[in-house]
Amino acid sequence: MKPKFRGAGALAIALLVLACDEHEPEAAGSPSSPELHAIMAEFTRDLRIVLPRTVDDGFADPAQRAEIHPALQRMARDAGVLAAHSREGVNGTGYLGRSLERDTAEILRQFERRRYDRASFLLRQVTENCIVCHSRLPSPGDSPLATDFVDRTALVRLRPEQRAALQIATRRFDDALDTLERGFESRDWHPALMLGPLTDYLTISIRVKDDYVRPIPVLRRLAARPDLWTGLRLDIEAWIAALPELRQLTRGAPELGTARMIIQDCEVLGSIRDPRERLVHLIAASSVLQRYIEAKPDGDEGLAEAYYLLGLTEARIGRNYWVTGAGHFLETAIRLDPAAPFAEDAYGRLEEEIYKSYEGVPREKIDREDAKRLSELRKLIDDGR
Repeated sequence: MKPKFRGAGALAIALLVLACDEHEPEAAGSPSSPELHAIMAEFTRDLRIVLPRTVDDGFADPAQRAEIHPALQRMARDAGVLAAHSREGVNGTGYLGRSLERDTAEILRQFERRRYDRASFLLRQVTENCIVCHSRLPSPGDSPLATDFVDRTALVRLRPEQRAALQIATRRFDDALDTLERGFESRDWHPALMLGPLTDYLTISIRVKDDYVRPIPVLRRLAARPDLWTGLRLDIEAWIAALPELRQLTRGAPELGTARMIIQDCEVLGSIRDPRERLVHLIAASSVLQRYIEAKPDGDEGLAEAYYLLGLTEARIGRNYWVTGAGHFLETAIRLDPAAPFAEDAYGRLEEEIYKSYEGVPREKIDREDAKRLSELRKLIDDGR
């Protein structure tokens, strides 16, 4: 049994790598900044070629394969260069770079095996996973560069959750919120299919837009739908009640103590019946933590705990085990302070995240790189005692 294909967002990685390049010295033998920008420009051009084909069955069209195949080949090649560069950095993009390299290689492999539906799905899923990166921090507005990434006519044919995912992945945040809000009011969209999109909606509203007010009337209308089951209605009502207080708590400069208090309240007050009841608390705490980490210099004594707490929140916010960034945050917490009191718990949770991502694959079948990571972290903790 092979490990499950796991993605972290090709577009997100490429942007991260370039952003990191602006602030870090070039390592010996690594590509120069102009070379990296040229690689990124090529990667983006190719993504513009292949991404629209995932929403209009272009991968299955013989007339389009001659353009798609070389684009996928170039993306896989460029991904290797970008991934190698990210591993040299100190900003935590190494795990993302490994995923980029894996993802593009797997998409190319599926395409060359003529599994066009699978290749198309994986590329769309990889892009959807850009949400993990693009919803980390506040954004001043939508990206004008992404307006024409996918043809609007093709977007209209997608289901609301698919359309919103691509809009988020290409940083069209306001468009994504509009799409989801219309979807929540549609009787054609069953509430059972809304759980992931609801998480995306609240994450974009709170963490990206810093808007705790806009969701309230939307959630009230959703709670009034007659086809909601009782548990989901109670969750939504709890979110509505919590948003004003959370808005007040998270004002001003991000403080580690604020995030810690919100998370502790979740642990104490969280419903045994349904932990989803505290979803908006976890998103609010993660927003504070992301801004705290962004504002603190390397070496700050609170960073390790911030990464640990962020790992706890992301593990519970994430929709599934291959979209969450929890593993990276837990690993970073351990590497920053392997002697910390929370390091052992961080290791246990990281180990669980990794094994669950492989869907029950035996220990000896685990990816060599993941096994090496766990071994290194185990030694760091043991040596730090």
